[in-house]
Amino acid sequence: MSDVRGDDPLFGPFLAIQRQFPGIPLLSYYDADFFAYSRDAAWPQEWDVPALARLASQVAPSTVVDVGCSDGRILWHLRRRGIGAHHIGLDTSVAARASFEERFAGESGVHFRHLDVTAADGPAVEADLAVMGSVTVNSFRTHRDLDRLLGFLHGVLRPGGHAAFLVYQDHVPGLFRELGRAMDAVPFRDADGNRRLIWRGIDFAPERDNDLRQNYFIQYDDDRFPGVLGLVRERVWTTSEVLAAVGGHGFDLVAQDIAVVDDGGAEGWPCDALLLRRTPRPPQGGTRT
Repeated sequence: MSDVRGDDPLFGPFLAIQRQFPGIPLLSYYDADFFAYSRDAAWPQEWDVPALARLASQVAPSTVVDVGCSDGRILWHLRRRGIGAHHIGLDTSVAARASFEERFAGESGVHFRHLDVTAADGPAVEADLAVMGSVTVNSFRTHRDLDRLLGFLHGVLRPGGHAAFLVYQDHVPGLFRELGRAMDAVPFRDADGNRRLIWRGIDFAPERDNDLRQNYFIQYDDDRFPGVLGLVRERVWTTSEVLAAVGGHGFDLVAQDIAVVDDGGAEGWPCDALLLRRTPRPPQGGTRT
């Protein structure tokens, strides 16, 4: 690998670790060793809940599906606000299932399904409302992936159904420049209760379609030496970009709210919470020609 912006997921010191230890595992941030850290960080997160709940309460859904549900925190909060009777979490992370089922232990009317919505042949469920917590839309890195996400949402929703999710306001990509090559280290306890240190780094390339790379390293002193590398690769979408795409996929914007990030280095950055309604007209095409 070379430290040139492009398809390479690693940069800086994380790339140096990979070069020195070519056999080091390279994992998704959302699975295995990294899920223990992300769980500690995400389990209590609530900054996006009020805006999503306000939008969801406008449509009185019966069945709610959370796309990219992780441990199910958004569904958990919606249930406690009396929003929806049936709740379904969708996620590609195998590790998320155990955490999801732990959160909802003993509760009825809630289910987890392992699913990649960009690869699905067709909708796995029918819902009145589809939600995505945090800024999950950024996980859909390309225009093609965004098309597939919007197509999935249109297919999973019943006629007249709604989708609610958050997107960074148009000026926010400029703020990401401040985080370029930022590094820090955070202590946490792994799945075995051992105290570990996770090194985190961020690289943002606005000239490459707002490409955002987040790299992680956890060092070990046992037979897994030197440790594991983890990564998140995202594309920072903005409100105007997403709204320009949704009409072609059979959605109208019917309401909007605001949420402010309170963690992860983006504290104070505003997001628009969008409520989209599935229209009778069929999807017309992609976000770009």
